[in-house]
Amino acid sequence: MTAASTVLVGFGKIGAGYAADRKMAAYFDYASHAQVLRDHPAFDWTAVVDPSETARNAASAWNVPVVVPRIEDLPSGFRPEVAVLATGPDVRDAALARFDGLKLAVVEKPLGTDIAGAERLVADCDARQVGMQVNLFRRAEAATRALAEGGLAERIGAPQAIFGVYGNGLRNNAVHMIDLIRMLAGEVREARALSSPVPAETSPVTGDIAVPFALTLESGVIAVLQPLDFGHYREVGLDIWGTEGRLEILQEGLLMRASPRATHRALDEGHEVASDAAEDIPGAYGRALYALYDNAADWLAGNAPLVSPGTNALTDEHILDAITRSAATGGAAVSILR
Repeated sequence: MTAASTVLVGFGKIGAGYAADRKMAAYFDYASHAQVLRDHPAFDWTAVVDPSETARNAASAWNVPVVVPRIEDLPSGFRPEVAVLATGPDVRDAALARFDGLKLAVVEKPLGTDIAGAERLVADCDARQVGMQVNLFRRAEAATRALAEGGLAERIGAPQAIFGVYGNGLRNNAVHMIDLIRMLAGEVREARALSSPVPAETSPVTGDIAVPFALTLESGVIAVLQPLDFGHYREVGLDIWGTEGRLEILQEGLLMRASPRATHRALDEGHEVASDAAEDIPGAYGRALYALYDNAADWLAGNAPLVSPGTNALTDEHILDAITRSAATGGAAVSILR
């Protein structure tokens, strides 16, 4: 397969900036789109578009042939097969409309500034027969996929209760945990805010909020997530208690461990979860973004479905919208539309 001509629109932190983080580099081989596009043989990274002169100067160090401030400034006749949209959600519709002959868009979340914008973006791609791969990278990570494909049930049985934490905004980080819950434990039936929201001032998403919330799954299991102040420390994770044990996803996924059910140590009858006998689950979160592109390449070649398509991300957006509407109405339960 010939490498797909690719343009990266947006050269900020997830576009390239995280590649310069030395601490992140110890755990993430691929923390930015630029790192993947530089190395992946299936993508011919031809151009960068960013209005910031500082960003364009940074892009020149990556040896990209074309670096311009606007899509209109790209060379005449340039028709990329893949557009990576690492921009804010408010400009993605306009960016996509500029590219004729596009086959695939790799998109950051959230999909839109509101649910209508998210629906419009997915519908536009569908109408143009453009595939959409959304950067919910856990859907491509090998160990997490193995848990979703039966490994969770083997290790801890059926989920009974789920707890989680997030920070830096509902639409920025909580969406990753919502998507992970759906991936591991099933679809969400309704959402409920548990208190009044407060502005998430550190979120990169304009107008984002922080609010504790509960999700009722189709199975009847309830997942409760609380926001943290990242000014104290950073964590985005889940704690799933099953019928046969417990799964902890910590350090944003870099640490996963399962604790088995065992005979209770202090009672003659009954069982306990032996959290002091937890088994670490090796993961590959540091290469998950690269794996997301591996899957995109397989899709372009007609060999596999996309693991993180726009339709899946749109379900997450409907859940975010339900939480927000619940918060605006004093915590009433809101059913999820699909």
